[in-house]
Amino acid sequence: DSFRNNDFWNFSAELNTNLGFATFTLLPAYRYSRLSERNYPAGLRNTIPRATAKQISVEARLGNSTEHLKWVIGGYFFDEKQKANQQIYQGMFQDNDGFYDPHTTSLAAFGQATVSLTDSFRLIGGLRYTHERIELEGALYTYVPAFPVPPEDLPVLLEAFGGKRTFDSVTWRAGAEMDLSPRNMLFLTASTGFKAGGFNQTVAPEGTYDPEKVTAFEFGSRNEFLGGRLRVNLEAFWWKLDDGQIAHVKFDPLGNVNLITDNAGQSEMKGANIEVQAALSDNDLLRFFVEYNDAKYKDFSYDTAFSIFGTQLFNPASTGCAVGTPRPGATFGSEIVKIDCSGRAMPRAPRWSGAATYQHTFNLHDDSKVTFDATMQFASQRWLGYEYVPLQKADAYATFDANLTYSAPGDRWSI
Repeated sequence: DSFRNNDFWNFSAELNTNLGFATFTLLPAYRYSRLSERNYPAGLRNTIPRATAKQISVEARLGNSTEHLKWVIGGYFFDEKQKANQQIYQGMFQDNDGFYDPHTTSLAAFGQATVSLTDSFRLIGGLRYTHERIELEGALYTYVPAFPVPPEDLPVLLEAFGGKRTFDSVTWRAGAEMDLSPRNMLFLTASTGFKAGGFNQTVAPEGTYDPEKVTAFEFGSRNEFLGGRLRVNLEAFWWKLDDGQIAHVKFDPLGNVNLITDNAGQSEMKGANIEVQAALSDNDLLRFFVEYNDAKYKDFSYDTAFSIFGTQLFNPASTGCAVGTPRPGATFGSEIVKIDCSGRAMPRAPRWSGAATYQHTFNLHDDSKVTFDATMQFASQRWLGYEYVPLQKADAYATFDANLTYSAPGDRWSI
């Protein structure tokens, strides 16, 4: 009985005006969302009878580019109001009915410039200030035992949660580019990023979660050879993520099964990639891309309310991570148990991934053409969730597809 019935209305516009010394760009946008769906995370029936969101954003910026200087400055405004109802059915144990009204406002100012110190050497610098305010009014009704028919006949326990939090962050970007020749370039960049914290749909001490921050270093080279017929791009990267936001299902402080966002202390992503594009002839093109990514949690642990079946959360165990030992005689929900996933690979981050494409063009006598291309994409095994149970481990895969395209003379139409 799973279903999804979602509607989205979007409006956006772009205005560009040449002021002489710079180009002024204005980007207003509006989005309305209406959701209604049911799914089964962790085997529990999760229903959203109705949820709506109204979102407004405006970005304004000035920018210009000359031979020795490229620059942009701007500001950003975002406002979103939501109303949602969510029902989680846990069978004979208990059921939850939650109501949530979050309101998010974000303001930012930013600027970036690339300065050419010589004809072949450039410096890059950028700065952004972000101020974000999040407000939430929420209430959770708990039915014990499960919902009768109708549910209004049963007394409910009411838990209110929410509040107001503000987040401020200054992030930056710095780098350098050097042309070794008109067709060969080296670059090195360092940058930081920020994602605000927020509220969970429960009470303290897990009612809120903190911002996540990333520091990223990239070093690489862009190259063209044989008059542009061969392109070779190389890149190495190292990212450090602090307090990464992890959304997963667990027992909250009230003993309810809940979708909670925790902060993983620290994680690290390091690797390299290569991209090659070769024109084998005027009608044959070969492209391939391969990336190695070693992504691991160096420090990732979280607390959950103690449940039944000894040190197992459910039966069978719903986590492959190390589980703390509760005190003898502990009963359901009577104390907190620590789950430690440090050293685990980050989900949805295969160690190896890539793609390869071959394309051949047949030129016909009337200036039309037929193009054939075939692509292979692949990824090594990877985890799909934060519980690290066998069913969340996806095998390596490869996909193959091919296209045959006829283009009319002058590319007037194609099929």
